[in-house]
Amino acid sequence: MLSATVNTRLLKKVIRASNAFLNETRVRTSEEGIAIRAVDAGNICLTDIFIPKEDFEAFKAEEGVIGLNISRLNDVLKAVKDDFVEVECDKNLKLKASKTVYSLALIDPTSLKQEPKLPVLNLKVETVVEGNEFKNATSMASKVADNVIFLAEENGFHMIAEG
Repeated sequence: MLSATVNTRLLKKVIRASNAFLNETRVRTSEEGIAIRAVDAGNICLTDIFIPKEDFEAFKAEEGVIGLNISRLNDVLKAVKDDFVEVECDKNLKLKASKTVYSLALIDPTSLKQEPKLPVLNLKVETVVEGNEFKNATSMASKVADNVIFLAEENGFHMIAEG
């Protein structure tokens, strides 16, 4: 179903970002790449990630859906120090790094929440924020409040937390 070689840093970023909101998810594989689209358990945060085949060193995949424990995969990837990791997926997920092979059981994708449809939003503002800046801002906001207001004005983008 899937055979790929991927930059470990890229894979760690994708899995860590997904694991911020998801413990388990459905992963779509195709000849074009790998996609994760899921909503957290509270139906608050939509995760929509696509890694095109061009971002892999080597990539071969069939059309399909696998169920994956993102938390466990994130834990395994923390131990990988190599630049690249080989990923094989058929009846389970195998990660090969150096002389080590990690094997993770797959989850029946039918037992997981269905992939949501992307909402059609007519937003008036678009902004780009560096990941670390956003992480730092939300971390600081969490010290004084449980919620954040995003405000876009002529003079820029603001995050407001009151508490």
